[in-house]
Amino acid sequence: MARRGLAAGAGAVSRVRFAPSSNNLIVSSWDSGLRLYDADKSILRLEANSEAALLDCCFKDESVAFTGGSDGSVIRYQHN
Repeated sequence: MARRGLAAGAGAVSRVRFAPSSNNLIVSSWDSGLRLYDADKSILRLEANSEAALLDCCFKDESVAFTGGSDGSVIRYQHN
């Protein structure tokens, strides 16, 4: 099986989560970045920055994700 890598972010990863019913994954990181990848195609679909380091992330469903920041913030992201 061939290994495929995804583009790395600038900061250390705090959490990686797969979507409930697809191979999309979100990555939160200490550099305040949230990245959404299509793991099947190895492409970055969304990149968003926060004011604070992101400690955690999760999917609500296939089109909504949340992050938790080191400043106590919870941010909702809508993606297609």
